[in-house]
Parts: sequence; C-alpha cells; structure tokens
Amino acid sequence: MHPALKTSSIVPSGSKTYVAGLRSSAAGNIFCSAALITLTHLLAGTYCYSGNLRWASIGSHYVNGTQDGEQIKVVSVLQHPTSSSDNFSNDFAILKLERPSKFKPVALAAADDSDAKDGEWAATMGWDDTAGESTMADELTRANVQLMSNAECAKETAIDDTMLCSRGVANVTSCTGDYGGPVVVERSSGDVVLGIVSWGNDCGQPGYPSIVCQVLGRGSNLSSQRFPQQSVPEQIPDNMQKKGL
Repeated sequence: MHPALKTSSIVPSGSKTYVAGLRSSAAGNIFCSAALITLTHLLAGTYCYSGNLRWASIGSHYVNGTQDGEQIKVVSVLQHPTSSSDNFSNDFAILKLERPSKFKPVALAAADDSDAKDGEWAATMGWDDTAGESTMADELTRANVQLMSNAECAKETAIDDTMLCSRGVANVTSCTGDYGGPVVVERSSGDVVLGIVSWGNDCGQPGYPSIVCQVLGRGSNLSSQRFPQQSVPEQIPDNMQKKGL
C-alpha cells in the first residue's frame, strides 16, 4: 500500500502554511507530511514516528533547509489507542511541539459530517512522490481529489467507518510522500481539514480509491478522553473534545 497522490501541482509558496513536514533534523529532508491543528499540535499518520522523528518544519515550501517557515522540535507523540497496522484503522497520531507555532492552524471538520460531502472536490498536500519512484518532491505540492461515499468505496476495497475514500484526477491513486498530509476542503472562510492521507493502491496507477483517515465524524474519533490522562494534549479545540475517543 502506498499513501499519497500522483497527479499534482506546486502550491504557491506561503499559501498553505498549516502544512508541516516531519524531519530527523532541523534542516533535513521531510519524510512525512502533517497538519498544524493547534498552535502546539500536529496531526500526522501513525507510522510517521516509526523513524527518526525529531523536528517539524511548519509553513515551509521546500523539502529541506531552513530558508522559510519555522523548524520546531517534536517533544511527544500520542498514538490513537485503537490504531491498527492490519487495516490502517484510526491511522493518526498527535504530535506535540516544543513551543507554539507562529502560523494559524487549519480548522477541523465538524463532527456531524457536514463538511464531508460525497462527490465534492477536496485537496491533499505534501511533498509527494511525483515520479512514483520513492523520491520526494522539492516543493510542496497539491492534488485535487473527489470524495466518494463509503458505500461506493466498499465495493472496491475493504474499509471501516474511520475511513473516507477519494479518487484523484482520472482515478489515479496514491504514492508515498503525502502520507499523513492533510485532506482539506477549501472554503471562502478558510480551509477545513477532513483527515489525513492514509493508504491506497500502487503508486500513480488507476485502481482502488485512495483512503483518508477521517479524524472527525462517521465513526472516527479525535479527542482526549481515551488517551492516558498524563498524555492528553493541551489546547485541543472544542470540536475535538466533543467527539469522544
């Protein structure tokens, strides 16, 4: 399974500053994408911290270096207590930053599913594997994806209620570099994050839908209640609290 998206375009520098990249050093290469959801917390994929995760580069346009954005140490990781490596259920984690970011966090989707409309177009962002050869893009990229109903998606691949399906242009599916990156609907009032890129079929090939880990609504669970008390993130937005892990 390869999570990301093949058909993409470069994001204008400075326009999506809530997108973050995870690094092993302040100036090192980004190996996973993430989203700033509070001033001190990132939403990321579960398996992004299986490597040498030490830093987050927030608001950066480039895959490495310190010429833009801000680089902040990651001090703790909270994995969803029911995440599963077998089926990618609840495939997300919350990363805590050493200090607050200067950038504005992205808004979280409403817990009643009203922001996730079947057939609507959304965007995913990250430093995607544009060549399909496990090489990261030099600049932040985006791809347009169309949301699918879970009933339609379930006809093609196995999913559960924590997942949301999408297709890219010409039904092209995922690669590697966008894993953990935000999937957003773009509103006049600002972008709203529905979830993060989780998994899909072979990179850049038509076939199965790409799967989004939906963090609010439909059966996904993002709040503090089931995390161990000593690990509850601070400053979690109200709609994260209400959903109840």
